[in-house]
Amino acid sequence: NGNTTLRATPLNEGGIGLSIRALSNPANGFFNVQVGTSSTEKLSLKVTDMQGKLIENRQNISANQSLIFGNSYRPGIYFVEIIQGAERKQMKLVKAN
Repeated sequence: NGNTTLRATPLNEGGIGLSIRALSNPANGFFNVQVGTSSTEKLSLKVTDMQGKLIENRQNISANQSLIFGNSYRPGIYFVEIIQGAERKQMKLVKAN
């Protein structure tokens, strides 16, 4: 009778999703954040300070690479957000003196 089976396809089929990891935190010079994802969709990066002020905003970043940034930042606490499609990951980063 024309039965149709509907199957939901996960966005990250067989993947690990989006993951981020800081290699040195606190950092003295620059932050090195490794981004892992099963998708090839471009990423964006937003960095804000403790007051929520936007410090850095990058778009169209290739997936699965190390992101190096923050060399010119003043010492303090920052929040980095990596966005890929509907997925978001945030991390607190500390810039030492």
